[in-house]
Amino acid sequence: MYIEITVDLTNYDGGVFDLRLSDYHTMKKMVEIARQAKGVTKYQREGHWVRIVNKNRVVPGHVSMAKCGIQTGDRLEIL
Repeated sequence: MYIEITVDLTNYDGGVFDLRLSDYHTMKKMVEIARQAKGVTKYQREGHWVRIVNKNRVVPGHVSMAKCGIQTGDRLEIL
């Protein structure tokens, strides 16, 4: 299923923007897509950890977005 999320790349000077993609992607793939969309070249930290701001959780990069319970409207901060 396609979801619309808000991605926060302020830790990498990428800003905040909305993204529409499939929830079957892993968190790592979502981070790669977001970084490519914004042209971020700053070094990525190991593990591709992401914080789900509105659910107050932190998840690793190997888990799919569907398994994390990410839905349309969630805000994700790339750590």
